[in-house]
Amino acid sequence: MDEAAYNSVVKDMRVSADGALFGLPVTLDLQCVKDLKQGDKILLRWEGQDVAVLEASSIWKPNKVLEAREVYGTAELEHPTVHSLIAEQGQFYVGGKLHGLASPKFKYIVQTPSEVRA
Repeated sequence: MDEAAYNSVVKDMRVSADGALFGLPVTLDLQCVKDLKQGDKILLRWEGQDVAVLEASSIWKPNKVLEAREVYGTAELEHPTVHSLIAEQGQFYVGGKLHGLASPKFKYIVQTPSEVRA
């Protein structure tokens, strides 16, 4: 999810590109982006398995208080997800095109996006 899609989801719960309903923004948060630039490719791994490559097209510092208010209806740190968003997650977001390599292997049953929408 790039910055434009993120802003659209936070504001309207819709992906700007096609207007699809999307309740929560999906982001890669990082604490430091000093050496990262647009066009860089980031390998995403899950428990030692290469699962995707993110082609960075957006690197930004979000307004997490606004995100919390719009997405969760509160910016109070007593809310556990708001606390995690503001106090624990990285201060920068990176978004862009995602190139899947393999589905992560989870220890529980999961559905694909197509299966969820069916």
